[in-house]
Amino acid sequence: VQSVKDAQGTAVTGKATPGSTVEVKDQDGNVLGTAEADKDGNFTVPVSGDVSGDLHVTAQEPGRKASEAVKAVDKTGLEDSITAGDKLSEDGNVTTDDGTKVPVDPADKEALDKALEAGKAVDNDPSASQANVDAAKKKIDDAMKNIKDKANQTSAQPTNVQAVKDANGTNVTGKATPGSTVEVKDQNGNVVGTAKADENGNFTVPVSGDVSGDLAVTAKEPGKQVSAATPVETPKVDKSALETSIEKGDAVQDATQAEKDALDKALQKGKDVRDNPASTQADVDKAQQDIEDALNRINGKSVAPSDVKVSDNGTTVTGKAAPGAEVVVADKMATFLEKLLLTRMVTLKLSYQRHKRMVKN
Repeated sequence: VQSVKDAQGTAVTGKATPGSTVEVKDQDGNVLGTAEADKDGNFTVPVSGDVSGDLHVTAQEPGRKASEAVKAVDKTGLEDSITAGDKLSEDGNVTTDDGTKVPVDPADKEALDKALEAGKAVDNDPSASQANVDAAKKKIDDAMKNIKDKANQTSAQPTNVQAVKDANGTNVTGKATPGSTVEVKDQNGNVVGTAKADENGNFTVPVSGDVSGDLAVTAKEPGKQVSAATPVETPKVDKSALETSIEKGDAVQDATQAEKDALDKALQKGKDVRDNPASTQADVDKAQQDIEDALNRINGKSVAPSDVKVSDNGTTVTGKAAPGAEVVVADKMATFLEKLLLTRMVTLKLSYQRHKRMVKN
């Protein structure tokens, strides 16, 4: 026996002995409706008035006493929840009060679909009790409430955000809620990269194109609204020193052919780096140093050593210098006179070697 409520009112349906008279009373014992079970035992009793509370149903076969009363099971609320749940599952998103459409988290949709499946099974079960019906409705309602509550929450804002530029381009790194989708936009609002935060919340977003100016980084957790944007500046590359070295190099006239060839090669590389918007600060500094090294050779100055490293035991110093150059190592306790003397000795030797090359050429 179940109670069905629609636009026409409430009706109580069920099964009884064919030909028996079915009577429906409210919780105060008032008769609300009667009907006769058909030849198959089915009955439908339209109930008059505004019905609330439990309904009690009895059947009386001709010549017999009335049966014990059975409570009618009201499935109206369950069916309403099933209808609303089906719509939410099919739409796949929640529209918030401000009109924002928030996609449903796949895990939450799966939970709703399971609740709907169980609720439909109860709705189709003629022997389901009111407790079964109410429990099935609650599971569907709870699943929908979880989805809607989450849709009105804002995702956590990304933290520790920084832009790193290297030879391969620009990457934006930082922390966000694990599993959230991180999106990077340029200063014009164009999306220039997306990635997903890993299980520890770390993310790296490769940024496409030539990026300059401020970037905006947002995170979106499944089923929630997108976070507020975290601004991050793209790395600024200072090319002023390189430009000065290029100007100095372009002005050189007095040099041997070998020295001029070496300088021209360094200048061309420097100009390529200067004109490349993707050049990193490391690229710029290296190109500028190469030009200065070429100029120092022409001017008879020693080229400063590079990539200098001291062994763990402090007894060996390694690095790079001009081929054939004499490298002098002095500790910080060396006097100014000692350092000056060592420098002069090396400079004299290099000047002598340059003089021999010029004579030979």
